[in-house]
Amino acid sequence: TSTEDKTLPVNSEFKLFAEKDVYEVQAGSTAKELLLFVDPGTHSSGMYALEFGQLPEGFTIKNPAKTNEAAEDTAWNKVGDVYFNNSLNGGDPIKPSTKDPLFYFDLEVASTVADGEYTIPIKRLDVIESKDSSFAASVTTPIKVKVTGGAAIPITTAAQPTAAPAQPTAAPGTSTEDKTLPVNSEFKLF
Repeated sequence: TSTEDKTLPVNSEFKLFAEKDVYEVQAGSTAKELLLFVDPGTHSSGMYALEFGQLPEGFTIKNPAKTNEAAEDTAWNKVGDVYFNNSLNGGDPIKPSTKDPLFYFDLEVASTVADGEYTIPIKRLDVIESKDSSFAASVTTPIKVKVTGGAAIPITTAAQPTAAPAQPTAAPGTSTEDKTLPVNSEFKLF
């Protein structure tokens, strides 16, 4: 009944996890069907609210898809930053299956994303079993993405001598003192 933001207690028996330890994707492409599964323990569940944390720059979630087949035609709807799924079937809660993904989506990676490993953070998965039972799932493995073929970061620095050049043997009447050459900013070492 309240519109106040509330944090539900975490139930460590109900676990949310990614299908793979690390998904691999090329920069400038889209990783298809990243899968999130749950191990519900002894719980049955009725509705879910999934919210991602702040995505790394250059990453976009696309095409959120329906939950596991047991939930039949239920779909994920986005309300603000939260993906919401009412998987009640005829008023009866459906126990999620560990064999079918609860949620899957595509992940678009911009061509400007540099090579490296990134985390797609999950802020919460709230589970509403009934009017008397609501809790947050325990997130056991974050979504990790390894990006390859990304944008290189150019590094340009002016050439700096590491040591003074060897001096020729001095002719009589000339100086042998060490001299530092001037830096030519047009000539670059990188």
